[in-house]
Amino acid sequence: MVGTFKVLAKLYITIHRPRVVVVAGSVGKTSTKMMLAKFLAAEKKVSYMDDSYNSGVGLYLSVFERKVPTRSTPTAWAGVLLKVLGHFFKHNEILLLEYGIDHPGEMDEMIAFARPHNALLTAVTPEHMEFLHTIDIVGQEETKILAAVKDFGVANSVDIDKKYLKNIQKTLYTYGKKADQASYDIISRTGSGSVVSFVVDGQVYDDQQTRVISEALIRQISGAMLMAQKLGISKKAIESTISSIEPAASRMHPFKGVKGSTIIDDSANFSPVAGIVALQTIKDISAKRRIAILGNMHELGEYIDEGYSQVSEEFDGIDILVLVGELSVTHFGKAAVKRGFKNGTNLYYFDTSTEAGIFVRDTIVAKGDIVLVKGPFGGFYLEEAAKKLLASPSDSQYLTRQSDFWIEKKKKHFGKSLND
Repeated sequence: MVGTFKVLAKLYITIHRPRVVVVAGSVGKTSTKMMLAKFLAAEKKVSYMDDSYNSGVGLYLSVFERKVPTRSTPTAWAGVLLKVLGHFFKHNEILLLEYGIDHPGEMDEMIAFARPHNALLTAVTPEHMEFLHTIDIVGQEETKILAAVKDFGVANSVDIDKKYLKNIQKTLYTYGKKADQASYDIISRTGSGSVVSFVVDGQVYDDQQTRVISEALIRQISGAMLMAQKLGISKKAIESTISSIEPAASRMHPFKGVKGSTIIDDSANFSPVAGIVALQTIKDISAKRRIAILGNMHELGEYIDEGYSQVSEEFDGIDILVLVGELSVTHFGKAAVKRGFKNGTNLYYFDTSTEAGIFVRDTIVAKGDIVLVKGPFGGFYLEEAAKKLLASPSDSQYLTRQSDFWIEKKKKHFGKSLND
């Protein structure tokens, strides 16, 4: 089945010849892709997947804007196949894809599948270190996408060491610093958004209201603006779109919380750099207390001690820590105790995210608090802790992993506590 969809996806690209634009990088791929999609769609016909389908059959289905069926039955897959075939009658100017790697060599396979006209590289930071082993291997693998572009590439100069970019022979534009083709200045920031001024390829965008609070994501907005502008999107269209830009599901997404609190849901995944940025962000926002619910970091391999240690250095300034999962309890717990946190006073341990969310909702959170929920992909489902804390239950539709497929898995995983 995977091979069938791969062949069909390659055939579609060959027949319709869209401009292939790829977003890749260690972190921030999905949010940046969604930002770029909005900017491009302001003036062009764009095809993209509104989820992090960035490898395997998900990548091939994303060419057709189709998702993996909730139930993996022959009938369900036949339905997907029919919709894929129907998509051959549609044409878009731009095909926007996301490439995600876990192992060396995977980027080569994706480039062979669909070589991009343009690529945006969001970051080179520790990721899947159990398989990639060193940051130099990460840099070598991720930057292959920039070397492969047919036209030009865009790269984050803050979160990518310049040594990984120095040998790129293709036209390359950078963003993040004042000297780059795109930069930004945060004017003000609250728990619901930021006012930012951007300078993009000589165009000035003063005092833009955004729904984004994370500086890392604000930086990605500047990169998406740069790519869009280079692809011919007008300043007027970009400016009119900025206010609608928001993070992808469960990626530093702010919500109104119970009892007058603010919830920052960042439960889509958890890498060391993303954890550091998340904790720094809530410390930069005015609040009565800062509460962090933290899950495990997975796939760190030999980098595990260093990764947990780096995130733990940001515990100063956090008032209450709630830890979920064995790795979190073991590594973060020890670091927290060394920094003066006390079990049962401002440090709490839980086996499941639902238990943690219920405890914080019923026992801890109060008016004026800001609560960060940070978790890994799969297994512990920290988004369910965030769900317990939402002021409006309907906001749960904006959390990650809320499809029928994931809800069925979580019912088996959590049992009764899923709905408490």
